[in-house]
Amino acid sequence: MVKLLLRLALAGAVCFFGCRATYRAVTAPVRVFHHEERPAPTTDVTNPGMPVAPTPSPGPRVVERTTTEPTPSPRAQTAVHFPTAKPVPNKPGYVFSPSDPSKYVDVTGYPSGSKVKDPYSGKIFLVP
Repeated sequence: MVKLLLRLALAGAVCFFGCRATYRAVTAPVRVFHHEERPAPTTDVTNPGMPVAPTPSPGPRVVERTTTEPTPSPRAQTAVHFPTAKPVPNKPGYVFSPSDPSKYVDVTGYPSGSKVKDPYSGKIFLVP
């Protein structure tokens, strides 16, 4: 009876801890913007029932662009080097996290040389 209980407890622990994922998928940030045209109010807020005086709409914005842009000096151009992750053997699409090599990062769909944000440290690394 004791052996049966121990086997059931071991099987339950294996199922519980063995089924958890040891990686998180890396996704690109998504931003959604909604632009709604709101109708102009027909009554004054401070004096309900009184019509609103029309306000002149601002004219189009004029932006001047310069045709020549200043080039930064060679000292100001510092090259940023990102670490390259190492692929996980026998697991295509997965790499070891550069910040914690015991964890995997799913880079499926990212081409080689892409910059990916490490979900564990928040730092950028390159896909091999």
